[in-house]
Amino acid sequence: MTNFCTNSKIKGNWGETLASQYLEKMGFTIIGRNMRIKSKEADIVANYNKEIHFIEVKTRFFDQSNRFLSAKQIVNFKIFRLAYCRKFNLKIERTSWDLIQIIINKKNKIAKLSYFKDIFI
Repeated sequence: MTNFCTNSKIKGNWGETLASQYLEKMGFTIIGRNMRIKSKEADIVANYNKEIHFIEVKTRFFDQSNRFLSAKQIVNFKIFRLAYCRKFNLKIERTSWDLIQIIINKKNKIAKLSYFKDIFI
């Protein structure tokens, strides 16, 4: 765990891999990771029971766990969701905007994953 502690990109990729593994264990089918439409991105797009889930993954250290999503991130994620639905002719009602938060405790060398469904409508 010490190697990725100083590199936020490595930490983010590690968190997204952990989140993907968790979702697959829960029965989700991963459609893609770091999917882009123009300049907007979703960390994970997955299917569960014929519903598309757009999932933002936040990996933070325990002492940074009070940071969440900025207003700009929320707007960009909403734009991505709408663009994805248009591109693939999906009804937005059949989608969910979810969050996975991973909090890393460096001292105890453990990570806690929390999944929040439909954080925004």
